[in-house]
Amino acid sequence: MKSLSNQATDLELSEEEEDYEKHSLMGITENYSPTFISSGNPCLDFFFHVVPDTSPGDLIRRLELAWAHNSLTALKLICNLRGVRGTGKSDKEGFYTASFWLHHYHPKTLAGNVKDS
Repeated sequence: MKSLSNQATDLELSEEEEDYEKHSLMGITENYSPTFISSGNPCLDFFFHVVPDTSPGDLIRRLELAWAHNSLTALKLICNLRGVRGTGKSDKEGFYTASFWLHHYHPKTLAGNVKDS
């Protein structure tokens, strides 16, 4: 049985709840094969699911989840979107969408990480 610890209390999940949690991350592919929709880690999901054809709305939704989970990793993932020549995804549009989100919600973080020319 899986145990989640909290500072105030310990929470035990029943086997049914564990099964639900496990299956809620499952889906099916176009070929009707079982697959995981989510890894359970928003940063990892951002890395694998944000590709050049990802809609801006989906990118922002995944970015918000990743940022709430681990802001430093999310910032690195934003930079990885723009990386070219084998250092990232070469996704200019995705990078600009994420950068505008960062400018709107965390302008000091953006300003502190822009390289001076």
